[in-house]
Amino acid sequence: MTLLIVGLLSMAPFVSDGKVISHSENSFELSSHVVINQPVESIFQRFNQIELWWHSDHTFSGNAQNMTLDITDACFCERWANNIIRHMDIVAVEEKKRHVWRGGLGPLQFFAVSGALTWDFKSIGNNQTSVTYTYRVYGAIPDAKTWSTAVDGVLPQQLTRLKNSIK
Repeated sequence: MTLLIVGLLSMAPFVSDGKVISHSENSFELSSHVVINQPVESIFQRFNQIELWWHSDHTFSGNAQNMTLDITDACFCERWANNIIRHMDIVAVEEKKRHVWRGGLGPLQFFAVSGALTWDFKSIGNNQTSVTYTYRVYGAIPDAKTWSTAVDGVLPQQLTRLKNSIK
């Protein structure tokens, strides 16, 4: 278990743009947002092409090209060779407004946890879009404070990569 935490922490940047909103013995909540100088339609389209912006370091296969957001199967999945990882279930999609995913992201899926990761997209005028995520996790987390810090190092990186992938 300690190796999982150390491994996740070593992949995370030391400075995070995200924010740990709260944590307790068995839960945590994270949030972050960016403003992207593109219309919401462009941002939402790129968001759905997760293989173009998710970092390969945060995959099981080591290759983000294996990542998909499959709305039909309601799956944020990673497929390679004869392997499949269902990272999270996609439980709601509101076109150009919101994605809601359920589950334990990354190594958290090996714990008895429930998590909700909500991605909100909001047009704020002048072809700008605010993208905000909120991730709430509750359950049998061995060290919620450490895990909240580790996950807070990963999700802001993904949000920055989404922003930087927009041309």
